[in-house]
Amino acid sequence: MKKWMLLILPIVILFSGCSFNESLNKDDLRSIMDYSANGFAEIMLETQTSDETNDYFEEKTNDLIEGIEENNEKLDGVTTNEKSLKEDIEEYNTMIIKALHDFLNNDTESEASFKSGQKLTEIVDQYFDGRYPKKVNKLLDYYDNFDNETLDNNETLTDFSTSPDLHVAEQETSNITIMSEIPSSEQTSILSELAQQQFSQEFPYKGSKIHSVLGIIQDWTVSGEQWYYKAEATIVNESGAKRNANVEIHITPTSANSGIVTITAY
Repeated sequence: MKKWMLLILPIVILFSGCSFNESLNKDDLRSIMDYSANGFAEIMLETQTSDETNDYFEEKTNDLIEGIEENNEKLDGVTTNEKSLKEDIEEYNTMIIKALHDFLNNDTESEASFKSGQKLTEIVDQYFDGRYPKKVNKLLDYYDNFDNETLDNNETLTDFSTSPDLHVAEQETSNITIMSEIPSSEQTSILSELAQQQFSQEFPYKGSKIHSVLGIIQDWTVSGEQWYYKAEATIVNESGAKRNANVEIHITPTSANSGIVTITAY
């Protein structure tokens, strides 16, 4: 089965981090594509591996749609030497937006999902040596493992609700002391909450915020023995004056759901 076919199965914040300059290069365009592809893959994967509510998925999907639409609007106003790649990514983004709307409408056989997966394969094969975005690879691995898990007719189904291995796996995915290059959705939620709590303490005035949709420069990853994150932010002082800044956030885990948070704003 081709990889793009896996994306049509019924099944959910790497965001671009690209500052839209007057001219974009190939790496900038790759970052924009990754934002759309990773966001879609994350939503699809979460529908299979988490117990999040419909409201959670609706909000997350609408945020992603908004971000992709803004990316496409900004792409209209930039120049690039990679004109054909830019046009392909704009087309891919349009397909992903349609697929996300289908997802919100509970369309489990979305033609747009199928076509967007096919288009992504064409783009990475033509321009990026077949290198898929990280979270797309994670989703594809999940499907590959799912397809390979066959059960003989004479086998007894396991009650996974009491499986010790399952409980261990659940604990690991929500434990920020267990570090990997790409954190799980549960780890990401914990890290983001810890970062936001510290940010609110250091910058308490109304209007201060981390731009966690379109302003991500580096999504959560591992740096030595710490988690690392970088994004654009707006900081407001006690007089109400605003300034734009970049914030770098390091979290040193101290337990499964807590850590020492340091924020550098400049």
